[in-house]
Amino acid sequence: MRDVCAQNPGFLPRQFDLEEFDRDVALSTQLGQVETAMETLARQLEDTLMAVRSDMYSGALEAYGYLQVARDGDGLDGHRRELRQYFRRRRSGANEDDVALVGEGV
Repeated sequence: MRDVCAQNPGFLPRQFDLEEFDRDVALSTQLGQVETAMETLARQLEDTLMAVRSDMYSGALEAYGYLQVARDGDGLDGHRRELRQYFRRRRSGANEDDVALVGEGV
């Protein structure tokens, strides 16, 4: 469109600001590039979070396994019961926000 306007200025009214139009086109191009970069970054962040949460959950399961075989009378019985309930809920489909709670509590 810019080329058509520049090559045929006679069809534009005098009040049409071609320089302002050029600035808008340039800004739109630049913002489009920023948007593309941000979308890429958002996808990478989502992928990284998924991997970290998976690692965190695996670590929590491993720690839970150690907790289950720890000595009786070590003062950890309450924690065992609490985590047993948590992992039982996870198998039955509790929501993903619970995974963050395990990471904070374990």
